[in-house]
Amino acid sequence: MIELAVASAAFVLFGLIAFIAFGGSRVARWPIGLGAMLTGAGMASWTAAAALNDTASAGPLLVTLLLLVVPLGLVLRTMLWPARFFLTATVMVSLVFGLTLVLVTFSTPAPPFALGLSVVLLALELASLVLSLMFAFEIADVLGRGPMRPPSQLPSGAESFTPRVCLQVPAYNEPPELLRQTLEALARLDYPDYIVQVVVNNTTDPALWMPVEQDCRRLGPRFRFIHLPTWPGFKAGALNEATRRLDPDVEIVGIVDADYVVHPNFLRECVPALVEPTVAFVQTHSTIGIGGTRPTSVVSSTPTATSSRSRWLRGHAPTQSFSAAPWD
Repeated sequence: MIELAVASAAFVLFGLIAFIAFGGSRVARWPIGLGAMLTGAGMASWTAAAALNDTASAGPLLVTLLLLVVPLGLVLRTMLWPARFFLTATVMVSLVFGLTLVLVTFSTPAPPFALGLSVVLLALELASLVLSLMFAFEIADVLGRGPMRPPSQLPSGAESFTPRVCLQVPAYNEPPELLRQTLEALARLDYPDYIVQVVVNNTTDPALWMPVEQDCRRLGPRFRFIHLPTWPGFKAGALNEATRRLDPDVEIVGIVDADYVVHPNFLRECVPALVEPTVAFVQTHSTIGIGGTRPTSVVSSTPTATSSRSRWLRGHAPTQSFSAAPWD
């Protein structure tokens, strides 16, 4: 079992190196995933056999690794190969080490009290492995899908679909200079009919909310400042109140986080997806960049539409909505 554990550790190291080296490059789209994983399995088997001075075990180790690698690779085949390599290796090493922990715990002679403590420790170790797997999956899932692409075909009539849109920007104790970037990006949107509700909630320091009010005035009548000094319900409660104040002719409501910078074509790309009466929600993805003292998210214009039977939003039927928040 120790040979398999060492081989698995070597394999996950090779997978991590491949993920770091090629995950964000054009090589990630080359159809070499299976070959890369088979090569990695062979190198890991030889490394483990050489490290343990047991060259005869290299063959059986390779066969065992392949029995684990091939099925996992097929399950994760929708990912780019560096992410698939990394996640496959991580799942495999977690399974091997988990099995090793179980065997060591229950095969080592120990008095009942010591065995009980070992079982508790085993449960904690297995839980940490599960958490590590979840974290690894999130990384591979985000970075291993490649750039999102817009739908190849827009619905009929989508190009001429330009309903009135309200973009809501909730803010709580946000630095005015950070929020200013968000608002100025919204002012540059290429769309004929939209307004922006800037909803500053539970922020009592005038140094934080007054500059935002001044920016809204500077940017023109399209921007509407709402200050809710003490308001229940946190962000959701503030957005509900802002929605209650919407003009009756607003058909679509969008939410843009206070530290998000949208592309000028954001509405042009997202709104057409809502022309279908069965689509109630559109969400975009984002990229993260460091600007100043705080990360700023740049919102892509690539929409993902979600169907729903209900198209109601806070009593403004048939209002639809989309969000510029990041995916969970």
